[in-house]
Amino acid sequence: MKRVFLSILFVTLWMTCIPTGALQAEDLAFMVEGRAQVTKEDEALARSEAVKDALENALMRALQRILPDKESSEKINTLKTALSGKVDRYIGNYRIVSESRQQEFYEVEAQVLVLDKLLEDDLVQMGLVSEQQAQQGTPIFLSVDGVEKYADFVRLRNFLQSMPKIVKSPYPCRLGWQRADFDLVVLAEVQSLLARIEQSGLYTVQELDYSGDVVRMTLQMHREVQ
Repeated sequence: MKRVFLSILFVTLWMTCIPTGALQAEDLAFMVEGRAQVTKEDEALARSEAVKDALENALMRALQRILPDKESSEKINTLKTALSGKVDRYIGNYRIVSESRQQEFYEVEAQVLVLDKLLEDDLVQMGLVSEQQAQQGTPIFLSVDGVEKYADFVRLRNFLQSMPKIVKSPYPCRLGWQRADFDLVVLAEVQSLLARIEQSGLYTVQELDYSGDVVRMTLQMHREVQ
């Protein structure tokens, strides 16, 4: 019975880790929220607007990662106008994770796949991003040992997503027995990521290998942290 439960658990983790559809290396996956006001009790319209809001939020998250410099806020405001009405062009697919009505608002949580390479190419064509900016980042193969339950994975995912100026995307990822592997792109210096890991108190760096084209990093999850 325990083996069946664990099998179900890791299937659930796998489905949570990989968005619906084929995830390519140039894509970004985000967990985002969307919100819209319910007018004249039209929940269907409010839901549609909430989903639209979530997709726009995912696109803005992608822009923030592409433009990690100090002028990003000003540039993003310009891009909001430039990309107005073109959000669907950059959305690969999405999945509604949860939805509910909260008083006068309808809220959704969605897992959204943004076509990062297409977005970067368009930004380069617009002259808003240089090719060097679009290609920046250090690839890191991250392995985390001690992922024994769903809460462990959620904590790990949230930790990586909490660093949009450092970690470009925590996807794609793969799950094995008490282990999670991530293909990351780090926008800042690797030392910046190491500093955040140390400050969190959640993980210990077990291995760090700079040899080869990809930095390999192994972390151990602290079991005493709940």
